[in-house]
Amino acid sequence: MRQWNLWILSTADIHSSVFPSGHVTVAFSAAFAMLLAMPDRRRIGWMLMTIAALVLVDTVYGRYHYAADGLAGLAISATAFGCVRMLRAIRIQRAA
Repeated sequence: MRQWNLWILSTADIHSSVFPSGHVTVAFSAAFAMLLAMPDRRRIGWMLMTIAALVLVDTVYGRYHYAADGLAGLAISATAFGCVRMLRAIRIQRAA
C-alpha cells in the first residue's frame, strides 16, 4: 500500500496536472451560479465574484498555477455561464 501511495504522490501531483486551475474554475462557477440563481440579490453573486478573483490572484501569487491556468479556469466558467444564459433565452423565446 505504501508503494502505491508513493507512486500516486510522485506521478499525480500538482506538477503533472495544473491546467486549468480547478480552484479558480469552481470559485467562478459558484459566483456565476449565484448570479443566475438569485438575480434579485446580485450583491451576493458579486461578493462571490470578488472572492473568486482573489482565488485567481492567490493561486498565481502562491505559485500553485501559472496565470494561464487560472485564466483558463475563468474561461471555462464564463463559457458555461454564457451557455446557460443562452439556453434560458431560447426557452423564454419558445414559450412566448
